[in-house]
Amino acid sequence: MTEVIDIPLQDMVSRLGADKASEVIASKRAAMARIEGFVRELNLSCDFRYLPGFLYTEREGEESWLRQEWEAARKIGMDAHHEPEPPLPFKTRSAIRFNRQARFHPLHYLSGLVREAERRGCRIHEETLIVLQAVRRACNR
Repeated sequence: MTEVIDIPLQDMVSRLGADKASEVIASKRAAMARIEGFVRELNLSCDFRYLPGFLYTEREGEESWLRQEWEAARKIGMDAHHEPEPPLPFKTRSAIRFNRQARFHPLHYLSGLVREAERRGCRIHEETLIVLQAVRRACNR
């Protein structure tokens, strides 16, 4: 799980402005922290840990684009560092290192959440159609 989103950071800053883009990144950071909180609170065995993540290029000529991404990341408060020679097992032209990105086994994580929910009395139904009227009646009790 990473703070980096699916569109270039410089595009996000251009579209939303630095303040709103910072809020987007903060929400991703909060999601990682919440997952970490569940892992700790419920003692879930899902191999959760923080690692650096890398955005890199292998192509000549993309270094300036990558530098602009790094500048956008720094502008919105991300813990990002330019790495001309990142510690990756293959040749790259340049990279950005993003610290504190999360890694965990999602199925082990979800299995632990399901066990805890069931322990607390929740029932989970798979492949079940929810009829809106039934939900309304249940919520109005």
